[in-house]
Amino acid sequence: MTTSPLASSDDVRLWMELAQARYQRSAWSEALAALDHAEAIGGPSVDTLHLRALVLFGSGHFADASALFAESAERATAADLRARGFSNAGAAALEAGNAAAASEWLTRAARVRSLNGLPLDAGLALNRARAAQQAGDVQIALDAFQSVRTSGDARLLVLADRFEAELRDTHGLDGAEHLWRRVVAEAGSGADAATAWLALARHADARGDAVSSIDALRHALVGLPRTPDPTPRIGALTALGGHLYAARDIRGARAVLDEAVELIPHVALSETMQARLDTNLGLVLLAAGELEAARERLEAATNIYADRGDDRAHATQLRALVDLHRYRGDLDAAIAMQHRLVELEPSFETPLPEGGMLYSAVEDRSLSVSVGALRKAGPAPGHGPVLFLVPPAWGASGPLFPRGAVSVASFLESNGIPAQVLPIADVVDSHDDAATAAARTLQALERAISAYRPRAIGISVTFSYLYPQGQRLATWARALAPDVPIVMGGPHVTYLDRETLDETPAIDVIVRGEGEWTALELFRALGAGADLSTLPGITWRAPDGSVHRNKGRKLGDVRALPPVDFGLLPTTFAHRMDVSALTSRGCAFRCKFCHEFRYWGGVVRDFPVSRIIGEMERLAKVHNHLQGIDDSMLDMTTPLFMELVGELAKSDHVTPNFGLLTRLDTVTAEGARAMRDAGLRWVSMGAESGSQVVLDAMNKGLAVERTAQSLRLVREAGLEAATFFIVGHPGDTEAESGVTLDFVDRLWREDLVSWIDVSTFSPYPGTPFYGMAQRYGVRILTRDWSKWRRTNRPVAELETYPAASIYKAYLQMLAVQATYRDTEMLLPPGPQATGQ
Repeated sequence: MTTSPLASSDDVRLWMELAQARYQRSAWSEALAALDHAEAIGGPSVDTLHLRALVLFGSGHFADASALFAESAERATAADLRARGFSNAGAAALEAGNAAAASEWLTRAARVRSLNGLPLDAGLALNRARAAQQAGDVQIALDAFQSVRTSGDARLLVLADRFEAELRDTHGLDGAEHLWRRVVAEAGSGADAATAWLALARHADARGDAVSSIDALRHALVGLPRTPDPTPRIGALTALGGHLYAARDIRGARAVLDEAVELIPHVALSETMQARLDTNLGLVLLAAGELEAARERLEAATNIYADRGDDRAHATQLRALVDLHRYRGDLDAAIAMQHRLVELEPSFETPLPEGGMLYSAVEDRSLSVSVGALRKAGPAPGHGPVLFLVPPAWGASGPLFPRGAVSVASFLESNGIPAQVLPIADVVDSHDDAATAAARTLQALERAISAYRPRAIGISVTFSYLYPQGQRLATWARALAPDVPIVMGGPHVTYLDRETLDETPAIDVIVRGEGEWTALELFRALGAGADLSTLPGITWRAPDGSVHRNKGRKLGDVRALPPVDFGLLPTTFAHRMDVSALTSRGCAFRCKFCHEFRYWGGVVRDFPVSRIIGEMERLAKVHNHLQGIDDSMLDMTTPLFMELVGELAKSDHVTPNFGLLTRLDTVTAEGARAMRDAGLRWVSMGAESGSQVVLDAMNKGLAVERTAQSLRLVREAGLEAATFFIVGHPGDTEAESGVTLDFVDRLWREDLVSWIDVSTFSPYPGTPFYGMAQRYGVRILTRDWSKWRRTNRPVAELETYPAASIYKAYLQMLAVQATYRDTEMLLPPGPQATGQ
């Protein structure tokens, strides 16, 4: 029995319809099987070859598809089918990366259309542009992309913009970002939009705009699939996690990076992407305090970069691991890795940026070897008080008492101007991530401004690292109270007054230096609408935007100041803050690393002893106590010292950990014994260096041997002794730091110290090392003030002493302490350093 030609034709048609249906479902192998049946019956034809080529193209076999498209074109007799076949052959060759073959087939397709009077095919024009793009013929490609836009085909317009944007990015031509934004607008959503958002994120990264990059990555993730190939999504999640970590949104970073990890089993990641994911997740885990998990991730990334010979990325990972081991207390491991860094860094043309620090729950507290246990907390518009805002700062056991703001507020109150102090540390904690802290701060500001309706807002910036937070407070306060004057004071803005007003439009006035008398006159003038041009001690912004620096103000009589009023603070804050008293203002010495001499005019003004005793008694009423006495000029050789110690001996409010800060060259055996007899425990002193070369460069006015002698007097009296050291000060070198390291070891070995507090050198504004850095061989590495913390990685280095080596010496000094003390149980002394 034979099959009729009609039956054979019907069978071929049925198999072709089945192949077409399977192709549309992406059932590639089943579609090819149906085509095999069709060709077994009727032989290869233009239609079977073309459909087979489409199936191969859809399944990623581009080279084979190109050959079959070309064969179908050669067999075709109709001009439109020939043009279609050659055009598709070119498109497949493009996907196969064969620009030369693509150009040949696409040219033949264009010739067929031209010779047969067929209309312009915009898809063909687009592919010819892409072929020229792949071949590096930039101008030909640009002209071809422009011709596509005359077609009016919306889908092809999106593709033309996308491919031209890629071309401009590849060759560094202007206009790419504009085209990517047009793709976003035209595509709306889906794969093309996701591709465009990813490109926009790269552009934002290139100009350092992290906020725009985060926004673009979030938009990209809407269109990036989780299956079948999640690689692009993992890449976007990894990048977004890194940006959120840098923005201190640890919770948000953890969420997106965890999603990336969940997708890994569905794809084989490249080493580069795996290392990037391990890096970002390791940093986030470290910030969350999950040290062991962080170590595993960071070490995995470190090994990948080391194997690939990527020294810069390898060094970056080593830095993270150095800090991780430091937090864990494994200083030997930290020093070993820092040594590897010291060996690597000289090979970099551009040094790794210093001043950074991994965000963690202990970032804002003492980071020497360990931290004291944090005490937990217990139980008409424009006519209200002056509202003082204080950025959060943390001591060893709680938030620091904002003495400057409370002193100014107390002075205003005593002179008839109501005032209130809002320490932001009352509503945030040191372990809050950036998003949480910002939300809580803004909520507290809204409540306070709504409740107090302040006549003015003062912002107290005690340390340079708090300045960026002070700027944010000013900006938020301005948005909430547009017509209220905003004033900022503190050492940092005293020295950078014009810069502060230029950088922060929300601030109206800077109070320079001592604040009480200037603030009183200023707020009276603001309340009366008076002219500020003759008011001493301020730098201010006039209504026309110009900035004016008025003459300085003479120092006031500190004995006329009222007692600090702890009632101006929230009760939830007052009973848990770290408070140390002051016996004076000013310093008679001219240590170059310190701006105190300049800030207070080189004059020392003593407070009466009764003031300190009164503070202790008033603190007891809010269930708090003094940690100790914390100013630079408490001199054991003076009658004031002996009077103070005698009064402390009578007090019921001296705690077992009470201590004093004094200069080493004022220590006497009589003074130390008097402290012991009064029940005091600690003496803290600034040794600063064990090298006489460095001490002389500091203008410290101290001999190294005097340090040992004074410490011996303190220890022989039965007191605990704490000393401060600075690493990397001008005059210091690796060799001189080695001298200091040996000296520190000697102090411990001879039982002359109970605690050391080590800082890396910072050239603070107000010191000659900031204003004349080059003259002293100082290279400032960052002016991101949030990084200017004493225990951070260095924010500056010396021409002869690179930052990596400074940090290594810093770790080595901590390691010496760790070998002599049980750092898990060791509490630092009560008084906290007042320097920045």
